Amino acid sequence: GAPGAAAAPGAAAAFGNFTGKAYYMLHGQEIDDPAAWPANYSSYAVFVCNPASVSAAQLDAARADRPDAVFLAYYCFGWAWLVDDGCARIPENPYYQNMSQYFDHALAVTDLETGYPLCVANNGNASGLYNVAGYVVTPAAAEQLAAFHKDVTMALPWDGLYVDEFDAAFPPSWISTFADQSSAYDINNDGIADTLGDLQAQYAAFKPYFSQKLREAIGEDKLLIANSGTNVLGDASLNGITIESEDCCDGSHGTPCPESEIETGYEICAAAFEGQALVGRAPRLSVLWHTHDYVIPAQAQCDEVRRFREDVGDFVLDGDDFSDGSWNATDLCPPA
Repeated sequence: GAPGAAAAPGAAAAFGNFTGKAYYMLHGQEIDDPAAWPANYSSYAVFVCNPASVSAAQLDAARADRPDAVFLAYYCFGWAWLVDDGCARIPENPYYQNMSQYFDHALAVTDLETGYPLCVANNGNASGLYNVAGYVVTPAAAEQLAAFHKDVTMALPWDGLYVDEFDAAFPPSWISTFADQSSAYDINNDGIADTLGDLQAQYAAFKPYFSQKLREAIGEDKLLIANSGTNVLGDASLNGITIESEDCCDGSHGTPCPESEIETGYEICAAAFEGQALVGRAPRLSVLWHTHDYVIPAQAQCDEVRRFREDVGDFVLDGDDFSDGSWNATDLCPPA
């Protein structure tokens, strides 16, 4: 396997070797279900959890039932749960409401005509569902969100954080969502309309600072992993990355992947896992999420994880993503 950075004192001893699978995403009501928990989750060693739906008592119960497992709190990079004018609305939940208080609303992507934040998860102004405001990271946003996670998220004894949408570039689908809502918007609170070039440059410039501030906030003895895909830039603040399996197709997504592109796509994903391991922190932890078996067949995905563990390192785990098109065939990939 690829060598990694030296472990922080106590970190490797605290987590040991990861020998099970990863689960996305665990909610409090699952922990409260005695018919399923913990028996139906015995193959999982790493749980990505929704911190807004898991109480301190539920996390304590889960850790008591599974003292061998790791529990990570979820956060989506670029999402700001705000209560504001316009589209932004959030569920009545203390966790989300705290974020609205920690985050300067002026740092959200803002429509210049109305002054309202724009949303990246937008169910429409008339919807009773949540709409999440978006931001393009700035130093101030990184500092405020790091403070939020230090004071609010990590007030519970999580083993670390899982950061979603930590791509090399700002997601194009979110840019399209902004364009549907506004013809001129501001990403840095200077009152001037920004271009796509401005947006991507700002995102790339300050993304490493965001992960650095998160690392400072959670401490050296916690895990920090990010869902980055294959177009990843190695990040020294991370313990590892996660990749959704359809990204291991060397071609366009959304259609069945030709066999030849599955093989070359495997090399792309292996390089991403290894590249992050070379610059990241120990203990190393990365995941291939099993998703969208219409792109890469389920058995091929299982075979790829076995190869990753042999070629790159046994820190790469199988992951069942039940929130994003998992094929749910957990029996095909037995725990390592």
